[in-house]
Amino acid sequence: MKVPDFEAPDIKMPSFNAPKFDAPKFDAPKFDAPKFDAPKFDAPKFDAPKFDAPKFDTPKFEAPKFDAPKFDAPKINMPAAPKLDNVPVPKLTFETTPQESQEDRDARARDQEVRDTRAREAKSKFKDLDADARDIEKQARAARDLANTAKKEAGAAKAEACETRLGGKFICLRPWGIGY
Repeated sequence: MKVPDFEAPDIKMPSFNAPKFDAPKFDAPKFDAPKFDAPKFDAPKFDAPKFDAPKFDTPKFEAPKFDAPKFDAPKINMPAAPKLDNVPVPKLTFETTPQESQEDRDARARDQEVRDTRAREAKSKFKDLDADARDIEKQARAARDLANTAKKEAGAAKAEACETRLGGKFICLRPWGIGY
C-alpha cells in the first residue's frame, strides 16, 4: 500500500519573552539556639536467643517448550487513497427571522394584560375561599374539642356506673342494650 505524500504547512509563531523581575533581597535575623547536653543513659545489654529455621528445598519446575505455528498475514490489494486537492467546502447559511411588526407587539402586550388580569382575579378568589376554609377549620376544631370533652365525661360516668356492677370498673358485666 502506498501512502500519499503530505507536507505540513510551515507555521511561524511570534517570539515571546517574559519580563524580568528582580525580587528584593531579604536577610533573616540570626538566631542561635541555646546549647544543652542530653543526660547520658546506658541501656541494659540483652542477648536474643538464637533461632535456626528449618531448611527446605523448593521443587524445580520447568515449563514445557513448544513452538508457536508460523503464519503470514494475507496480502490485501487496496486502491490508492483519493487525492483531496479540490474538495468543495460546505457553506453554512443561517435563516433570518422576519422582524416583528409594531402591531404584533401591541397585540402581544394586550394579551399579556388580559392574562395578568385573569391571574389577579384568580388569586383574589383563592384568598377569599382560603379565608372561608380557615374559618370552617376553626369551627371544626372547636366542635372536635367539645366532642372530646363529652367523650371524657362519658368515660367517667361509665366508670362510676360500673363500680357497683359485677366485675367492677374493669370488667363491668351489664345487660345488653343498657346504653353505655
